Amino acid sequence: MMGAALALVLAGPVAGAAGRGPVVRLVVAPAVGRAVFPAPDTLWRGVVYLAPRHPRALAAYAAQAARTRRFLTPRMLAARFGPDPAVVAAVRAQLCRQGFRVEGRTAAGLGLEVAAPAAVVERAWATRLGRWGRALLALAPLRLQGPEAGAVTYVSGLGPALVRGPQPAIPRWHVYSGGGVLPPAVPSPNLTVTMAGPASVPTGQDIALEVAAVDPATGAPLAGWQVEAGPAAPYDGPLFAVDLAGGNRLDGDGRDRLVLSMAAPYEGPWTVSITNGTVTYSTSVGPLSWQGPPVVTTPLTPAQVNTAFHATRLVAAAQAAGGMAVGVLAGSDPTPADLSAFEALHHLPASPLVVHAPPQGDPGVVSGWHAELMLDLERVVSSAPGARLDIWQIDPQDGHLAQALAAAVQADKDQVFSISAVEPAAAEPASALDTWQTLLEEAAAEGMTVVAGSGDAGAFALPGSTRPDVDWPAAAAEVTAVGGTQLGLDAATGRIASEWAWGPDGLWQGQVDGSGGGFSRRVPVPAWQAGVVPAGASGRGVPDLAFPATTPYYQFVDDGQTTGAGGTSAAAPTWAGWVADMAVLGGRQGLMNPDLYAAARQDPGVFRPVVHGGNPVWQAGPGWNPVTGWGSARVDALFAVLGPAQPVVLPAGRPAAGQAVLVRVAVANGLGQPLAAPGLTVSLSGSGAAVDGVTDSPVTATTGPSGTAAFTVTVPPGTPPGTPFGLTARVYWGRATPAGRPLAVEGVTGPVRVVRLAGATRFETAGMVAAAEGPVFPTAVLVSGADGHLVDALTATPLASVLGAPILLTAGRQRLGTATAATLRRLGVQQVVLVGALDASAIAAGLPEGVRVGAVLAGRTRYGTAARVAAAVLQADAAAGRAPALVLAASAADGHLVDALAAGPAAGAAGAPILLLPPAGPLPASEAAIAARFSRTVVVGAAAAYPAVAGLPGVEVLAGATRFGTAAAVDRAFFPHPRVVVAGNGQPAHLVDALAAGPLAAGRAAPLVLLDGGVLPASSRRYLAGVALDVDRVWVLGGTASIPAGAAARLGRLVATGTP
Repeated sequence: MMGAALALVLAGPVAGAAGRGPVVRLVVAPAVGRAVFPAPDTLWRGVVYLAPRHPRALAAYAAQAARTRRFLTPRMLAARFGPDPAVVAAVRAQLCRQGFRVEGRTAAGLGLEVAAPAAVVERAWATRLGRWGRALLALAPLRLQGPEAGAVTYVSGLGPALVRGPQPAIPRWHVYSGGGVLPPAVPSPNLTVTMAGPASVPTGQDIALEVAAVDPATGAPLAGWQVEAGPAAPYDGPLFAVDLAGGNRLDGDGRDRLVLSMAAPYEGPWTVSITNGTVTYSTSVGPLSWQGPPVVTTPLTPAQVNTAFHATRLVAAAQAAGGMAVGVLAGSDPTPADLSAFEALHHLPASPLVVHAPPQGDPGVVSGWHAELMLDLERVVSSAPGARLDIWQIDPQDGHLAQALAAAVQADKDQVFSISAVEPAAAEPASALDTWQTLLEEAAAEGMTVVAGSGDAGAFALPGSTRPDVDWPAAAAEVTAVGGTQLGLDAATGRIASEWAWGPDGLWQGQVDGSGGGFSRRVPVPAWQAGVVPAGASGRGVPDLAFPATTPYYQFVDDGQTTGAGGTSAAAPTWAGWVADMAVLGGRQGLMNPDLYAAARQDPGVFRPVVHGGNPVWQAGPGWNPVTGWGSARVDALFAVLGPAQPVVLPAGRPAAGQAVLVRVAVANGLGQPLAAPGLTVSLSGSGAAVDGVTDSPVTATTGPSGTAAFTVTVPPGTPPGTPFGLTARVYWGRATPAGRPLAVEGVTGPVRVVRLAGATRFETAGMVAAAEGPVFPTAVLVSGADGHLVDALTATPLASVLGAPILLTAGRQRLGTATAATLRRLGVQQVVLVGALDASAIAAGLPEGVRVGAVLAGRTRYGTAARVAAAVLQADAAAGRAPALVLAASAADGHLVDALAAGPAAGAAGAPILLLPPAGPLPASEAAIAARFSRTVVVGAAAAYPAVAGLPGVEVLAGATRFGTAAAVDRAFFPHPRVVVAGNGQPAHLVDALAAGPLAAGRAAPLVLLDGGVLPASSRRYLAGVALDVDRVWVLGGTASIPAGAAARLGRLVATGTP
C-alpha cells in the first residue's frame, strides 16, 4: 500500500500570539534508500483480504442502507456477504500448509490475520522482503497460487514503509504588530511586484503578490536575495506576510510569491524589499485593501466553532442524550493528560478513551502521528462533548491504513470513523482500492459514516506532480470528504465575517498547500453527484463540504502546551463529531453523501456557499465546487432537514370498538421543531386496527401546508375495551422518491398524542406551556427565571392553579424580558401576581401597556415567601368555596428543591398550599400558622427526616430512594388514573422548564413524570406501565437538549402499550 501522509498544520503557542504564529508542517512520506534484508526468522504480520460473496449485492445494499435504516451487524454481514466458507477454509488450509499461522478474522470475515517468519513469506509468495526500520516490505509482486490465486484480493502489511520523520520547519513567517512600518520605498526598476489575485479582500483573507528581480547591470536573476514585506502606512493590528518559496529568498529565477493578510481594516500601499545584506532594492505595491470588522487571530475554541457554524443546539442535545462514539485512525498512543487538559480548559465532560492496538500489538510512533492524533481527538470532543473515543491503531511503519478500518468494521462500536491520513489515489494498486472499496461498503452497510480530510496539497495529491488528482480515501464515494476554508471570524460578535476557500498560504511536502480537491481518475461519478459535477468530469468530485483548515486554526493541547493547528485533518474530525451528535439523536447516518446532496438541492440554506478563493488549479464558486464542495454547513439547520423527523400520531380521541376516528400524523424535525413542509410522504400502518380500510399494510398520504397527514383509523367491532392497538408511522423526504430515506423508524405507536413544548429559551418554553393551557388569561403569575431564585417560585404552582393562571418567567430580578412581555400581550393578560425575589417597581415599569401588578407575594426568606403564597392559596380557595383537606411540605434545601417541584401538580390539583421545611430547627412561625389550619400533612422526599416534621399535624410521607422515586411516589398517590402525563427533566439544570408546567399539569389532573435526561428511571417506568391504558396524551417539556427525541418516542410507546 502506498505510504500515508499526515496532513497536519501546527501553529505556535497561543500565549502572546498575534495573527499567525510560527508554523510547522508535519509529514510522513515513503522512505528512500537502500533496503536491509531481514533475517529468515524475522516475524511478519499482516492481513490477507478475500473477495466478498456477491460484491454487487454488497455495493447495492451499502447504497440503500442509509435510506432504509436497515443496518447489519458484523455477524449478519459475514453471513450475507462474507467470503464463501468453503473458499475461506481452502485458503486457510493452504496458508497453514505454507507455514503461516492464522491468528483471527477481521472486517466482518473479509480478512484473515496471519503471521509467519520472513522466510515463509518469501517462499510462499515468491517474493523478496526488505526491511526499513521495523517494517518488512515486498520488493517484488506477490505470486499467489492454488486457492489463494482466485480468492485473495490484497495482502496488507507489505507496502512501502513510512520511516521518514517530519519535514524540517522552514521559517517563513514575518509577523508585524503594533503599527510596524517598513521604510518608504525607493523606486527600483529592476524589482517588479504584480498582483496574483484581487487587491481588495475581507479582513482575515489573503492577497497574493508575484515578485521578480534582476541585476540592473546584467539583467540576470537575483537568486537568493532575502525578501521582506510590510505595510507602508501606519497600521495597528496583527498581519502576516508569507513567503511561499520558503526561506524568505528569491528562487533561482529571481522570483518569489508572497501571501499577505491583515486582521483589521487597512487601505494603503505595502512595501516589498529585497536585500543581499549590502544592497537593498524596494518598491511599493497597492493600494491594497482589507475591509470588514476586525477578525479573531487566536486559535478557535470549541464554543467559537460551534457558534460560528450554528451547531450549538445539536451539540447540547447530543451531550444531554449521551452515547456518541467516534472511531479515530491513529499511528501512536494518545496522551490522556492532554485530552483532559483540553476538556478542563473548555469545561467539557470527560470523554472515555479506548485504544485498540493493531495485530502487531505495538503501533510504533512516527513523529507527527502523536500531534495529529491529539488534534483529532480534541476536535471530536469539541463537536461531540463526552463522546467515547475509539482509537484504532495501525503500525505507521507499514502504511497499513485499511487495517484500522477493517478492525473498526469488525467491532462495529462506532457511529463515525474519522481518517486524517491521506494516500495519493493514483499511486494505490488496484487491488488495494478494491479492498478499501469493500471495507467502506461494509461500513456503510453497518451504518458507520466514514469521514476523511481531502488533503492539504491543493489540486495535486502526489508531491511534485503537475497532474491534478485527489487523495485517498477522500476520493471514495462511500466517504464524506471534508475540504478546507479560511475563516474570518468577527472578533466582536463571533459570527462569520468571511469564509474563503483555503488557497496557497504555505508549503506542504515541499509544494504549495491548500484545500485538497478536484476529480478522481479512479472512481466514477456517483449517481448522487450527477448533474452537480461538471459534464465530462473524470470522476467523483472532491470534497463534499468544507470547514476551516488554516488561520486562525483550532486550539488544541499537545505535550502539555496549548497551541493551534489546522489542515483538512482538523476539519474532518470536527465534522465527524457533529455526525456523531446526529447519530445519537436520530440513529446512525451511514452513507450520508446522497442525503447531503439532496439536502443541498432541497434547501440551499443548510450550506454556506464558499465562492471566493481556490487551490492552484480549481476555483471556488456558487453551488458545489471542487475546492470546498457545497461549502460549510449550518449544522443545526442541516440536521433539521436530514432528521430524524419524528412522526407523532395525533388522534382526535380514543376510539371504541367499531368506531372510526380521524388520526393526524404531525412531523417534527430532528431538533423537535414542527416541520411544516408540504409534500412529505407519510405511511401509517395499524396492528389490530384498519387504516383507511386497510389492515396490517401501510397506507401513505402526503403532508399538507400544515405539515400533517390525515388518516381514518377504525377499531374492529367486538374489540374488548382497553385492548391496545398499534400504529406505526414513517416519514420520507424527497418528493421525487416517495420511498426515500426514512427519517424515523418505527415512530410512535398507539393512540397517544405526544406533544413537545419547547422554545429557544426557558422564557419562550414557559410561554408555549401557557399557550397550551388556554388562549386567554386575565391573570398570570410571574416568578424569576434565574436559577438562584427558583426556590421562591416552586411554591407558586398551587397559587397559579387556583387562580387559573399560567406561570411565566422574568429575565431577572429587575427585568421582565422581551419573550415574556410578548407572551403577556398574546395571552391578553390584564394583571400579574409577583412571587418571590422580584423588584416590583422595575418589573412593573417593564410591563406591556394595559397590564398591572395585582399583588406582590414575597418574604424576607424563602420560608416567609412560602407562607405568604400559602395564605394567598387559602384565600383564593375560600373565594371559590373550596376547602383543601391537606397541606404539602417539602425541603427548602437547595439540593432537594426537586421535591417541591414534584409536589406542585399534586398541590395544585388538590388546591393545597406547599410549605418549605428547614433542614435544621423548627418550622418558622409564619409557616407554622398555616400548618395549624390542617389536620393532614403530606411530607415529600428528603424533608421527612427534618426535625420540623415533628410539629406538623397528621404526617404522611411520600418518598423514594432518589428524586425520581419521590416524584413517582407522589404521582401514584395523587394521580392513579391520569388521562394526561406531563414529562420533564429532573436534572437541576432543567428544572425551570418543569416549573412553568405545574399549572398545566394541575389543571388536567396530570402527574409530573421526571426523567433523568434521556433516561426514564425505573420508578417512573413502573408507574407509567400501570396507568398506560388510561393515558391518551403526553406533554414533553423542553427541547431535545432536555428530553431527547428518542426518549420522547419511548415515553409515548410506553403509555400507549404498557411496555417500553
